[in-house]
Amino acid sequence: GAKIELFKIPVFGFAMRRIGILPIDRRNREGVFRVYREAQIRMQQGERFALAPEGTRQDEERLGPFKSGPFVFAINTGAPVVPVVIRNASQILPKHSLFPNMGTWKRRIRLSVLPAVSTQSMKLDDRPILQEKVRTEMLPFFS
Repeated sequence: GAKIELFKIPVFGFAMRRIGILPIDRRNREGVFRVYREAQIRMQQGERFALAPEGTRQDEERLGPFKSGPFVFAINTGAPVVPVVIRNASQILPKHSLFPNMGTWKRRIRLSVLPAVSTQSMKLDDRPILQEKVRTEMLPFFS
């Protein structure tokens, strides 16, 4: 999913809809639940989703606070959590910018895909434990 405001950008919003990204209106809690219910149905049909635990991109290379939604979703669906760390993206496409920094074409984004964390036997009460486990596995990539 992506914040609903991004869908208002003419070409960008059209492209996001075409590839199946779900619009999330963060100001409307019930709307967020509707999106998660739709995503759950689509998962049962074989689709997979990438959910950002921070809920946003960071201005710098650091790990922001986690939101609970992606972890609740993973536990409710029994989907594994596959932590992905993306580094250097803010140097190429800064937060709040629609255009990349000029002169940064030769920089590299570093993508680290970490081992999956199973949620199969977890209950919603385990959400804080799951969040902390994922955070602990991601933190070393930010030092």
